[in-house]
Amino acid sequence: MATTEEVKGWLTGRLPKEWFAGAPEIRMDEDEIWVIGTLPDVPATGGQDAVKAAREGAIQRFREGTREERIKIADEARQRFGKNLAWGAKVGIRRPSSRTWPYRS
Repeated sequence: MATTEEVKGWLTGRLPKEWFAGAPEIRMDEDEIWVIGTLPDVPATGGQDAVKAAREGAIQRFREGTREERIKIADEARQRFGKNLAWGAKVGIRRPSSRTWPYRS
């Protein structure tokens, strides 16, 4: 069985550097591996509603724009480590709602 350090090392080398602002958080339990990345903050003019909408849009753009590659990486991880890979993204300090957290492809 793979160690957390081995999984982190493999993902550090495998994930495209441009996806996240900094290194993603990687968690693992007996059944699943989670990759939780922080996206660059989105400047928005207006109040809290505008900021919230801009951040949600950034997460949606990430999900749609990286879907195929994330599926490929998840398949490789499943073959290598025998665990499913789940993806999460956040912008600023707020994570998506529980409906989409963590999300898969």
